[in-house]
Amino acid sequence: MPPTAPGVSDACACQFYAWEAAAQDAGVSPEGSGFRGVSFHFITDTRAEVDEVMRTAEAAGGTVVKPAEPVEWGGYFGFFSDPDGYLWKVATDS
Repeated sequence: MPPTAPGVSDACACQFYAWEAAAQDAGVSPEGSGFRGVSFHFITDTRAEVDEVMRTAEAAGGTVVKPAEPVEWGGYFGFFSDPDGYLWKVATDS
């Protein structure tokens, strides 16, 4: 098995959300062709790592859809769309 990047766990999980709730979490409209009903989640250990991943994604051609910010449950997350239009949530619980 190849080594994981710093801040990346080798654990995997699959969670399901209602279409509208998933779109709302990403800050996008559930209508139209822009939302595919799926997002990938990249979990980091720190807020600084969230910010770095978001910057790296944007520099590589991604588009920030929802800037990273603190949330009421104590975590921190943002969303970007990759060049193929898939949504990525970058988050930490710290």
